[in-house]
Amino acid sequence: MFVSDEQDIYSVITFVGGYDYAYDYSILKGFREWLVTEYFENGNPFGWPFLLQVLLEDEKSYQDKIQKLSKILLDFFENEKN
Repeated sequence: MFVSDEQDIYSVITFVGGYDYAYDYSILKGFREWLVTEYFENGNPFGWPFLLQVLLEDEKSYQDKIQKLSKILLDFFENEKN
């Protein structure tokens, strides 16, 4: 997959979605539901790419967005192990 040289968090989110697609949506199974329960109080009807955008919009720099995205994904995978 290709990720642009531009510092664009949306390209990174799309890349993650493509990786999940390549594995028949098995990598991020339950990710949307987990995001809603962990980060949103009243539920949310949107898909996980949009939810990530909402969670990352307050981060000032591209590097901060990448770090927060990494933490969210690692927390999810750690939660899935348990």
